Amino acid sequence: MDPEAPAGDSASQIYAGSRVCITGGAGFIGGWLAETLLDAGASVCVLDDLSSGNPDFIAALVDSHPERCRFVHASVLDPRSLDDAMERAQVVFHLAAIASVSASMRDPERCLDVNVRGTVETAQAARAAGARRIVFASSSAVYGDAPPVPTREDHPCEPVSPYGGSKLAAEILLGVWARAFGLSSVSLRMFNVYGPRQPSESEGDESAVVSAFAARIAAGRPPVIFGDGAQTRDFIHVRDAARAMRLAGSAEAPFRGDSFNIASGEAVTITGLARLMADAAGARVDPEHGGPRAGDIRASHADISRARAALGFAPTVGLLEGLRDLVGGSGSAGRRASA
Repeated sequence: MDPEAPAGDSASQIYAGSRVCITGGAGFIGGWLAETLLDAGASVCVLDDLSSGNPDFIAALVDSHPERCRFVHASVLDPRSLDDAMERAQVVFHLAAIASVSASMRDPERCLDVNVRGTVETAQAARAAGARRIVFASSSAVYGDAPPVPTREDHPCEPVSPYGGSKLAAEILLGVWARAFGLSSVSLRMFNVYGPRQPSESEGDESAVVSAFAARIAAGRPPVIFGDGAQTRDFIHVRDAARAMRLAGSAEAPFRGDSFNIASGEAVTITGLARLMADAAGARVDPEHGGPRAGDIRASHADISRARAALGFAPTVGLLEGLRDLVGGSGSAGRRASA
């Protein structure tokens, strides 16, 4: 059973003895998901091209669970490798993606190829394997700029970056596959996920703002805020993000392209985040400011009532607790396989 699951979370128990496939399972969220599913007794196959994943972490998982963990080193655009990875899989967790707004602005064609065509290839392989469901890691970027806050899933989606557009297109396609071919699918619109093992190399990438701030504070350097810092974000701990995916994969509801916000339901400004992190680390550093970035949105704050009702999802790690654990250096949330 998943040691991180709260009392009453039955999703982890359901996975014992099951077979699952995780595309992008060597990445930040995918690695946490793989680890917790293995802890729950599932047999897990991870497919990842390692363009941004952590090979040492996946190697540690395979070494720890040689009979139940398998790794396929391949692109999500490779149909033959997808068929291999999904053999007899009951649930497919689709996380493989170009997961950066800034990267999508630099190379939109590559973003659309991986995120849209890769989703079609994943859905086709899942059908061939007889999987009962795809759980897709979507993004709050589908809403675009200045939606009403907190934002509900029924708000019109108007993405402002190729990344957001690709995620919305993938959601739509999975809904089509559900209605046309009977392949159950559910999309989880992740807001800002943070936590242990998140890469911090790309300091200009919004998706890693917490880890980038943490790295700079630890080095005695000021966090860099792009824009005026008044923009708001809704941060969700990676432990809760992975649990939401497990809940979506095990739910009895016959999802047919449904979408759910996965977030804390609370918003904080980027300036406020920098101050919270500095205080948690006992540091005295004032943020520096850079120019605003193309594709960034101004306000992000989720209404999570639909996920609570349909999935039984509620965040368990508060932002202050998660930041203290991260910048305090305790490492307790990283657990044994941390590389």
